[in-house]
Amino acid sequence: MAGMGSLCAPGAAVGVVLVLCLGGILSIPSGPRRGRGEAGSTDVDPEQYLAKYGYLEVDQLQHTRNLRHTWKHAIRSFQRFNHLKVNGRLSRQAVNIMKQPRCGVPDIDTTLGSPNRKHRHKRALLTGFKKAVNSVYGLKWRSNQLRWKMSRYTGRLTAEQQWATLKRVFGIWASQANLTVVHTSSDADIEVVFGRGSHGDGNQYAFDGSGPQLAHAFGPGDAAVAGDIHFDDDERWTLDDNDTTSKDLFVVALHEAGHALGMPHSRDRKAVMYAHYKGYDPSLSLSYDDVRKLQTFYGARPVPAPSVSTSTAAAVAPTSTPEPTTCNMPFDDVIYGPGKQGYVLSGRHVYSLKGRGEEGAALDRGPYRLRRVLKGSPIHISAAVYVAEKKRLYIFKGYRVWRYTRFRLDRGYPTRPSPYPPERPVAALGERDYRGKTKIYVFGKRYVWVYDQDRDSRVGSYLWIRTFWRGLPSPIDAAVQWGDGSVYFFRNNKYYRLSKYYRAIMAGYPKVKDVAWLSSTCWKK
Repeated sequence: MAGMGSLCAPGAAVGVVLVLCLGGILSIPSGPRRGRGEAGSTDVDPEQYLAKYGYLEVDQLQHTRNLRHTWKHAIRSFQRFNHLKVNGRLSRQAVNIMKQPRCGVPDIDTTLGSPNRKHRHKRALLTGFKKAVNSVYGLKWRSNQLRWKMSRYTGRLTAEQQWATLKRVFGIWASQANLTVVHTSSDADIEVVFGRGSHGDGNQYAFDGSGPQLAHAFGPGDAAVAGDIHFDDDERWTLDDNDTTSKDLFVVALHEAGHALGMPHSRDRKAVMYAHYKGYDPSLSLSYDDVRKLQTFYGARPVPAPSVSTSTAAAVAPTSTPEPTTCNMPFDDVIYGPGKQGYVLSGRHVYSLKGRGEEGAALDRGPYRLRRVLKGSPIHISAAVYVAEKKRLYIFKGYRVWRYTRFRLDRGYPTRPSPYPPERPVAALGERDYRGKTKIYVFGKRYVWVYDQDRDSRVGSYLWIRTFWRGLPSPIDAAVQWGDGSVYFFRNNKYYRLSKYYRAIMAGYPKVKDVAWLSSTCWKK
């Protein structure tokens, strides 16, 4: 459905995402228009479609059939974005996707570079989100307190139904981040309207009648239309109706509200921010991908501290007796590795963990000399992470990286990443997505960045740890995503558990490390 950016709108616009922030408007001649009520029409112009949704640049539109490379590159980008076989040929499957109902916001921002530049579209997909995270183009509201109102209603539902639906939609998004969105009858950041054809935001954003384009939204910014959400009033809008000939207002509004908050399209088909309309879904909710990106913009919603009675507080108050220092084995890092088993790296040694983590974990075997297990490795490593799908172990120390495949050092390693990281690494986290693919986050004392496993380099820019993972101490010693999907961070003799969705420390943490992870066993160094 809708896109991201300061001019997150549709129509026949290419690269409209972010355009308001950049101070210009790009447009192309609109494709064949359909009149009202022509829902049965299945005509689609692939060239116009690819240009309209950001896969072709405006100035290339009239020349793409002569520039075979540019045309194939655009198709490959479309195939990659929509999880199709990438071969540069326009298949029937690709055309069928183009015919599906969707929002009018581009999937890719063409202002990121020329389509003739090698790997431009691929790089846009990989780094566009990180650029948005850093607010390079101002893709988030400056304030976390926003107001919305409805100015024009559709006659297909009652005003009360529409108001309640939008109120519910904004409440869902706001509940997942440090964000407040309230209704107002006066000046609003986000204005919701229904319109037909050219509806007041320029002919280039005109709706197509009862057709594939359902709605569009404009991203945050200072322009008059920034944040506004527009629905095509020629569509047959319903609520809680599984009729395939109608469109569910809640489903579409939930997506468009995401764009109004600055969210880009997602390649995850399970995500609310997936571009195509999937029909009425009574169990629709925000996906992990939706929540993660929203919290990157606005931060996680603070988790309220649990109330503790006076008697309980006295019972858990620290005593004056110090813990044995031999129990405080420092963690250089923790990995969840082969055989679905955990490992602790500490100094010159490595230990295996048994159990399911946290209260069920215990040192099982060890110590083993690290260099006997991983020949050629450094000692007192800075960070380590295991990528299960590739059976690779990465070790970071200083500005060098060691890579092991099946515990054998790969040729060409250790190597030095380029560009150099902003800080020396102190920990690394391998976080798996819904497809089981691992993204590597490397932590310094203040910053966190994504590590490109294929190029041995940093992906995009870097972020403040405190804005991406709220409430963590600085610096951390170790990090791991355990088998249950939970993420744990370690600092001295404490550990922290983070919510899978809020990226904030869960209530009741930190806890004592050795009790939960070492079963109170004191190991001699």
